[in-house]
Amino acid sequence: MSGILDKKVKFIDLLITQEGRRQMSLGGLRAHYASFSDKAVNYAHMSGSTKSASKNVYFQTPSALSDDQIIFETDDSGKLLVGNNSEEYSILNDDVYLLTASNGSQLNYLSVSGSQFASTSEKIKKSSINAFNKNKFIKTLSGFEINSPSESFKTSINNHTFVISNSIPFPKGPLTEAFDIDHAETFMFDSKLAHNQNFKYMPPVNTDGTEYGIYEDMRSLTRETFEDVKNKLGILKVPDAVNMQESNTVFDYDGDLVIKNRAPNLPFESTLLSRECAHIYFPATSNLNNFIGQFFEEDISNGRLTKLDIVDAGQFYDEIDVERPDKHVYYVGKVLFDSNSIPTFVNMFTIILD
Repeated sequence: MSGILDKKVKFIDLLITQEGRRQMSLGGLRAHYASFSDKAVNYAHMSGSTKSASKNVYFQTPSALSDDQIIFETDDSGKLLVGNNSEEYSILNDDVYLLTASNGSQLNYLSVSGSQFASTSEKIKKSSINAFNKNKFIKTLSGFEINSPSESFKTSINNHTFVISNSIPFPKGPLTEAFDIDHAETFMFDSKLAHNQNFKYMPPVNTDGTEYGIYEDMRSLTRETFEDVKNKLGILKVPDAVNMQESNTVFDYDGDLVIKNRAPNLPFESTLLSRECAHIYFPATSNLNNFIGQFFEEDISNGRLTKLDIVDAGQFYDEIDVERPDKHVYYVGKVLFDSNSIPTFVNMFTIILD
């Protein structure tokens, strides 16, 4: 910043970090929100310190810090894009490497698996929270929240294990659910993406708005309503309890794991079986809280960390739920490519924000 030409005019001197330049080079830099940090602010005069602020030197050009990347991103092939690796670990094409030795500018990394991978992956997942905290974002408390008894953010559970049984989540058994990726719905015909602006049915028209011809909408439209979403999950309503449809299911236990199965002598075709679900409540929260979610698949044996993709299915209106009719649905899964290199989104589980 060379100088202030008019002290009555407020302006922001914006510099893009290395992480921002990486996103810009891929056409993915989108500014939706703004946040401010006091990370480099000198509060010495407020604390009674005699330290001169002139001795604090800061570079105007932003340096490349690992803290610049809070959310891990992936490229079109699903590989993790890590702008600046940590001094403790490195990620290359989803493979995780742990720093074993450092000799000046020479760094030695070793591919990890097993227990080493488990501990390293925990560090990687926590790095987003650590980067967020290190940026020291400023927050403002309004008069309503200053005396709030709780400004923390807590969840009702810390973990949940989903168990695949002979009939849950596959009603006809896991052996019949094998599917050739070449015969799966591609992006253009996927019902989970049909609502997206990029996949709308837009047949060509004449300049005066009349039809250019007769075209058939080839997309799958089986998830247009919330009833469609519930039918895919095998539920009649958003469950109020973890163990639903008990008249149609039985529950076995393997230690602390609950194994849900179809009740004996029930027909495959006409029996509605609900998918296993986990309920997460926020017992401690406030109007100041917000949350960001990231989902990863960990391959401990091969030392690979894959970030799953999220499809925002949008908001739905649930006519059954009078108290909370608005539901926001997200599909979480991964993108696979068929033999013709055409991408297909494979849904692994569904999130409903109630």
